[in-house]
Amino acid sequence: MKGGLAAAMVAAAAFRRAGVEPGGKLVVGALVDEEDRMLGAHHLVTTAVGRELDAAIICEPEENELCLVQRGVVWARFRVRGKMAHGAIREAGLNPITVLGAILREVPALERRLRRRCEKSPHLKPPTVTPTIVQAPPRGVGVPQSNVIPALGEMTLDVRVTPGVGADELHAELEALCRAGEAAVEGVKVEWEPVNSFRLATKVDKAEPLVQAMVKGVRQTTGHGPRWGGVPGSTDGTILRMELGLPIVTCGPGNRQIPHQVDEYVDVAELVDAAKIYAASALNYLEG
Repeated sequence: MKGGLAAAMVAAAAFRRAGVEPGGKLVVGALVDEEDRMLGAHHLVTTAVGRELDAAIICEPEENELCLVQRGVVWARFRVRGKMAHGAIREAGLNPITVLGAILREVPALERRLRRRCEKSPHLKPPTVTPTIVQAPPRGVGVPQSNVIPALGEMTLDVRVTPGVGADELHAELEALCRAGEAAVEGVKVEWEPVNSFRLATKVDKAEPLVQAMVKGVRQTTGHGPRWGGVPGSTDGTILRMELGLPIVTCGPGNRQIPHQVDEYVDVAELVDAAKIYAASALNYLEG
């Protein structure tokens, strides 16, 4: 992300160095918290600067492909309230771990349903539902003991969707998982909440002026047409699209397989190309 940000900063500085006054305002947004709750993007859309925006290039590491689609995500945290008891006298307790297991058994079926409902894309993987955190008791609530049924259990599912499924549908499906868990152990209560806000999948049409400006920018700076792709995760652009309705194109330097690994890197040639693409595309869009 630092590579994409650097390329965007260089592209913006190029206007001043060349003495070029664009036909509109060019904003470089260095937004915090993209890996968690996207607090920076949520703040931007409430500001005067954010409300003036007409379109946005999202500088995520996507090998400088033009990505018009991206998967949506909700991190769903399930909380199961049971009853603590000695492990040797389990009839005296209500085991939240058994309930979490029942919910986990429903995950493959939920994934299949989402795949049937969502649009298929040549640039995106199909929807996935992935358990990422399971704790009983959760950290800070108690100490796990081999001979104790915990009173509380938590689990997080990382749910990724492609265009075609809305927030109401996802909410209903996750509520159904709660009811399936409650059916496994009489007397328990299961609730869920989004760890982050719902970030739905996004899709932008190739006819959008921003897309056309970037197609032209790629040809001007590289001598060939663009390569098209899709964003496997979710970006700040999701918030800009959902809250402001902005057309967004994700395009940035860096191999999309590298993030979250030790010794991340970006090829210098991709950095240079990205800066050129950003500058040319911004000029094309603002002068268009």
